[in-house]
Amino acid sequence: MAGDTGLRVPAAGHWDGSDEVIILRRDRPVARLVGIDREMTPFVSRAALRAQLPPMRQSADDDVREAQALTIERALDADVEAAALGIETLDLER
Repeated sequence: MAGDTGLRVPAAGHWDGSDEVIILRRDRPVARLVGIDREMTPFVSRAALRAQLPPMRQSADDDVREAQALTIERALDADVEAAALGIETLDLER
């Protein structure tokens, strides 16, 4: 069946950790869920830290695009400087 993840869960519709669950992709096992033998410790709350952080000025994808543009700009600047010094650089556009 197209789009079938191969996830088979108990009839109740949830996994309580007592059974082993094998996750299949294209009829091949890709993950195995098993219960743990120790008691779980809760994650430490980060609410106080999040409250101290300033709000984002722009989205993360805009930050990534800006960083990529700066990297390209610096690489081009380095090529110009190298050419001025008579140093041959790699042509990454090929």
